[in-house]
Amino acid sequence: MDWSTEQVKFWLEWAIVQFSLESVAVDQFDLTGVELCQLSHDDFIQLVPNDVDNIFWTHLELLRKCKFVGMPSPLLTAQTLLW
Repeated sequence: MDWSTEQVKFWLEWAIVQFSLESVAVDQFDLTGVELCQLSHDDFIQLVPNDVDNIFWTHLELLRKCKFVGMPSPLLTAQTLLW
């Protein structure tokens, strides 16, 4: 996944709302898309400690396996995507 650190943080802000995540420090995700995809499950749960039933982890696994991953315009905010 060829995302910049800014794109990873944008995706994370969207995911926090979508998956009702708590205790996630966006500033700890100073990762590129490649680095994000290299996280082990143990590393991931250190960054996302309250991922109930591994829903967010499963979402990341699906992103890793997809051949195409779209990224919304950086002009949109996570709140805008909720309509």
